[in-house]
Order: sequence, then structure tokens, then C-alpha cells
Amino acid sequence: MIDKEKLQLQIDELQNLLDSQRTAYDFEKTFDEKWQQITQEVFFRRPKGLLRRIPSGQASLGAVPVDKNKKKTIDSKFGKVTVSKAHRFCHCPLGFQMSPHLQDLVAFTGQNHVYEDASEQLKKSNGLEISSKQIERVTNAYGQIAEESYSELQETLLSEGLLWRKKSTINAHTPPSIV
Repeated sequence: MIDKEKLQLQIDELQNLLDSQRTAYDFEKTFDEKWQQITQEVFFRRPKGLLRRIPSGQASLGAVPVDKNKKKTIDSKFGKVTVSKAHRFCHCPLGFQMSPHLQDLVAFTGQNHVYEDASEQLKKSNGLEISSKQIERVTNAYGQIAEESYSELQETLLSEGLLWRKKSTINAHTPPSIV
């Protein structure tokens, strides 16, 4: 459970810190930095009895086994998280050691930027250090899934007569009698 008094003290401290800022830029930047700290404190709180099992700076979700073969460390938007392999959050889609939400952020940023620029963008906007090569891998994996889904949809529409093929192009607006 989160200590509500401690959280309220942090919110009050944040408000006092923000009141002392002179410019809108300083205000917003300070708020973002402090809020990230509060988020990490809540996210990285350690359950009692687990202090020696989890490396400093890492979060855990539930009890983590001592045996390294029964636990897994994944990257998340908030940092590294150690979970038991039996935990429901242990599953990482497509085999990447990243949380599903982080994969979504990486793929979205990767599709809109050159991979090196995407790496810089993620660092500046979210404080995440992800290599351009990892961004490329995640983005390409998600792109492959999207392409396969589109092809399946296209074939279904063709087979049901809702889409017509003209030579090598697909046309959804021209009836078959005109093609």
C-alpha cells in the first residue's frame, strides 16, 4: 500500500517548488522532473522482505524468487522491473524484454522518426535510453504484424466479393462489371 501521508508531503513539496519557478518553461520542466521522481518512487517501492533480492533501482511486482532461472527482468517506461516468470506481467510480446506499453511507445516513435532520432526523442521526452537498433527491431516486428493483418483482411474482402482486383491493384470502389 502507498503511504498517503508521504505522497501528500511530496505533492506539497512539489507545489512549493513549482511556486518558486520564474518562467513557464522552468515551471513545466521542474514539474515534469519531480513528477517522474514521484512516479518512480511509487513504482519502485519494495515489498517488505524483498530488500536483498532485487537490485537497487529496480522495481518488483510481487514476490520474486531467489533462483535466477525463475525470475525475469524487463524494461518498462519507468525503468527495469524484476518479476517471477510465473507472474502475469512476465509475458513480453514478440520476445522483446520490454513491457507491452514500452514496446508501443518504441514502435510509435520508431515509425515516425529515423531510428537514431527516435532514440534521442525517447531519451528527451521520457528519459528512456533505448538503442536505435532496438527501436528498429521493435518497429519492424510491429510493422510485419500490421502488414500480415492487412494482407489477411484484403484476402477476406476479396473472397467475399467486397473488394475487386484489377490487374495488380486493388480497387474497393469500382464494381466488377467495369473492371
